[in-house]
Amino acid sequence: MSISPPPPVTPAKPAANAPSTAALNSWIETHKPTWDNLARIINTVGTGRNGVRSLARADLKSLGSLYRRTASDLSYARLRGADPSLVLYLNDLVTRAHGTVYAQKSPGWSAAWEFLTLGFPRLLRRKKWYVYSAALMMVLGAIVAAVMVAVEPA
Repeated sequence: MSISPPPPVTPAKPAANAPSTAALNSWIETHKPTWDNLARIINTVGTGRNGVRSLARADLKSLGSLYRRTASDLSYARLRGADPSLVLYLNDLVTRAHGTVYAQKSPGWSAAWEFLTLGFPRLLRRKKWYVYSAALMMVLGAIVAAVMVAVEPA
């Protein structure tokens, strides 16, 4: 079974319900402060060492809603056939905001210390019979080697 090549790409036709250029420009001017505010917050997080902890309380509270509004605006811009540069800008902004909103804390040294003091001993206790059998095999191997050397020294 062969795969046929994809059909040729044809330019997208404007939707029948597409808004006029003036309406789209008005929509952009209305929503631009939201995008600028989200970009400012994302840039603050990106330049700080502490991530979202470097944000002011008001910015932290508004981050989620600004992200959702901008994602919704991106969807609207794609649907209504907005300028591709605007769609790319909004896509980049939403992507960067997603990384900030859903970022996970890096473990750091405290996680390594916790594993060494709590996790590893707990693991050894849980797997103690494997540890005992490995130690026994090592001791038996050492005894056999010592006996062999004692019987026939080099």
